[in-house]
Amino acid sequence: MKDNRSRSDIYLTATLIAVLLLKPVFEYYNSLGYFFGFYLLVLLASAYRDSHTSLVTRLPEVVTGVVALVCAWLHVLYPDAKGVLNLNLVAFSIFLFIHTVVMLRRVVYAKHVNRTTVLSCVNIYIFIGFLGACVACLIELDLPGSYNIASAPAGKLPEFHQFLYYSFVTLGTLGYGDVLPLNAFSQSLAIVLILVGQFYMAIVMALIIGKHLNGKMA
Repeated sequence: MKDNRSRSDIYLTATLIAVLLLKPVFEYYNSLGYFFGFYLLVLLASAYRDSHTSLVTRLPEVVTGVVALVCAWLHVLYPDAKGVLNLNLVAFSIFLFIHTVVMLRRVVYAKHVNRTTVLSCVNIYIFIGFLGACVACLIELDLPGSYNIASAPAGKLPEFHQFLYYSFVTLGTLGYGDVLPLNAFSQSLAIVLILVGQFYMAIVMALIIGKHLNGKMA
């Protein structure tokens, strides 16, 4: 059972990284809805196979995931509808948040550090990056001009992969300067991403090392 779960976590991590790398391809072919749909299917499969938790515990995650999946396919049908894109991003963000909390609880309450624990930490970091990108995109949709993106065409909404890039760069506190938050909302999000990125690394490392040492001493 543990081996199956460990393999599932490896597949999930590999798929998430592959999705990150393939994101520009989805953007190039104007298939953002397909991207969200594929990504959600991966996460829903992850939630479903997480059989060590009860159905009641997994129910909010699965329900919000299904709702987000429906919104993603609506975006496929109506790719130019701003309201549908807003709804898609909100539903995806709620599902990502719940999924992240569920995985974080698994890490916190793990008795021993193993491959599954480490991979869960990696997946959580990726989820946080996607969540930050969704919120940044929502800010730009509702308040156009919130971000100055050097590579974005003038007068056109920046692509989602640009917000994804911005989110991970900010989490890592790299600050290349090619994407600039310009108003209070986008700047507040930048502060939150920086704090989360820094504290996540520090706290997770301390947690994993502490559990590992406790396991050796036990």
